[in-house]
This record gives sequence, structure tokens and C-alpha cells, in this order.
Amino acid sequence: MSRAESVLPCLLAAALAAQDGPGDRGDVVDFERAAAGVQRLLAAEDPVAVARGARLAQRLGLTAVVPELRRSLRAWSSPPDREPWHVRYYLLDALIQLGAELPGEELAPQLGGELEPLALILAARSPAAHRTLLWTVLQRHWLGGDPVVRLAAGNLLAATRAPGFAAWLLARLPLRLEVTVRDFDPDVITFDSGGVGGAYGVRTATLPARYPPLPRYELTWQGAAFATLLAPGPQPVWFRRVDDGGRWFTIERSRPTPVAPGPAVHAWLLAMADVDERRLGLPLRRFELVHFRDPGSCRERVAGWRAELEAAFAGLVRRLEVRGALGPVEAAAIVCPLRIELLDERRDRALPLPTFSTVR
Repeated sequence: MSRAESVLPCLLAAALAAQDGPGDRGDVVDFERAAAGVQRLLAAEDPVAVARGARLAQRLGLTAVVPELRRSLRAWSSPPDREPWHVRYYLLDALIQLGAELPGEELAPQLGGELEPLALILAARSPAAHRTLLWTVLQRHWLGGDPVVRLAAGNLLAATRAPGFAAWLLARLPLRLEVTVRDFDPDVITFDSGGVGGAYGVRTATLPARYPPLPRYELTWQGAAFATLLAPGPQPVWFRRVDDGGRWFTIERSRPTPVAPGPAVHAWLLAMADVDERRLGLPLRRFELVHFRDPGSCRERVAGWRAELEAAFAGLVRRLEVRGALGPVEAAAIVCPLRIELLDERRDRALPLPTFSTVR
């Protein structure tokens, strides 16, 4: 029997004895002994011992060993390819459950892979202090990454009105004016919108029985029972901790179904400006229909709609500046990213449609 396995019954007995007592000095001594034993486990070179120490620390609520948990996390994170990486999962779980706060340099090595949601949960406890880390997470998942992780990082950055974030988003705001041009009177005009996905396929493995149970963390944008709010915002993100006694972990995860970031960009900007979309008059996509008579009248109608959207965009920029999300220099450099698309459904196309530049 290993030292980690032999120490475990003693620690559990001490903790149970302390919980049964009325709160006298014996309780303190027992928990001090338990903490000392956990500290020895966390300092071990054996990954099983460290995993057991982290598990006991969170089960017994030993906040006194948070410094040892952090020290062990640093040791197992350097070099970053030190394995087994799941030891860090146990350590991060204990730090989350014990209410710890970690600096960015201790969370940065945990980004990427299955440890990233746990690092994000810890960063969310002080988002203003972890803006650099949240930027890294957002950009890592901007295109082709995990849309739920991207949403969580963006929510946290928007909530703190992180410097530079609004300007970065404005440059990526996919504003579109879509005009259907016809030379006949339609009975009805309809528009379709696509759905979004985000499902994963995973391949898992199971740890040997000598390891303690390994909890799992799941991020979701759908509130559910036993979920904890992680990143409030226009579309909040929650997390769930599943501790069902299993010891399996993910070793391979397929790429999620791509979800365009445009709607989230729009929502974050409105939230930072503290304004409603209808009040501002700036939808992400505006649909219009024009009855074509000649190129000049068509251009005039489209130019009018364009002017309305550009004025609304300028209003958004002003509100962001007032709310402290944009600096004066940033605001002066912003260019409206409106894109105009004409859908030609005319029966007679002898006359050309007017053209519009994207930037003026």
C-alpha cells in the first residue's frame, strides 16, 4: 500500500471525528492534523497522492491549504507538458470549491484543452484583474473555437468595459442593409434565418481505480438545474460541476459546429453602451424592399436607409464614449462598417442597379 493510500483513512477518521464534536478544541486539532496530512500529499511526487490531497482538501473544506494547492499547481504546470495533466484538474477543482482567487500567471498555463473551463471559472471571480487572460481566451475561440467559451469571455470583458474591447468589436460588427429590388408588387416578402449549433463529439478514457473520483465541469448557455452563473450578460453562461463518482476524462473532442460571433458582438456593444436595440435603431441586419422605377430613385431610397443606420451607429459610438468604453481617440478613428447588399429580383433588368461603397 502506498503512503497516499495509508494516510487517507487517518485523514477521513480525523475529519469525521471533528464533525461529530460540539466545537471544542479537539475539533481544531483534528482539522489541523487533516490539513497537515493533506499538505504532505500535495507536496508528493506521486500524481495519485497529489490527486488524493486535492480531493480531500475540497471535501473537507480546508481553505488553509490553498497556498499548498497553488504551489502544487505551479509545480505540475512547469514544464507545461508534464503529465499526467489530470493532476492539475484535481488541483483546479479544489481551488474552485474552496473559493480561491489566482493571479493570471498561474491561470495562463491552464488555457487550452480540458483545463480551460476551470481556469475561466477562476478568472471570472475577478474579471477586471484578468482582462489580458480573457482577451487571450476570446481570440483563441473567435473563429472555429468553442462558442460557449467565447461567449463567456466576451461577457466578462463587456461587463468590465475592458479598455480597447469596444473599439475591437466595432471593427468586427457585421452591419448589413439588405435591399430586395423588384419591379412588380409582391404579395408577401419573407426572410429566413439560420440556426446555430455547438454540439461536440468526445472520446474519453478512465483513470485507474487508485485515483479518487474526478469531477467534470461543463459550460452551457442554457440555464439548468444545479448550474451556477459564470458570466452574466445578454446571453448568460453557466457552469455545472458533475461529481458522480466516475474517473473518466476527455482525451479528444471534436470541433464544435461553427457559430458566427456577429450577434454576440452586437449584444456586447449594446450592453456596454447601456442602450436598447429598438431605442437606438441599429439592428444587426436591416431588410428593406424597394419598387424599382429608375436607378436614381432607387439610389435615393437606399441612401436614406443608409443614412439612418449610419446615424444610429454614430449614436452607439457616442454612448460608448460617454459610458467610458471608448476613448476620444478611439471614437474619432471609428468607421461605420455597414455593408449594403442589393438583391435583384426584377423581371426587366435592362437598367443597371446603383452601386454603393462599403466605406465612405
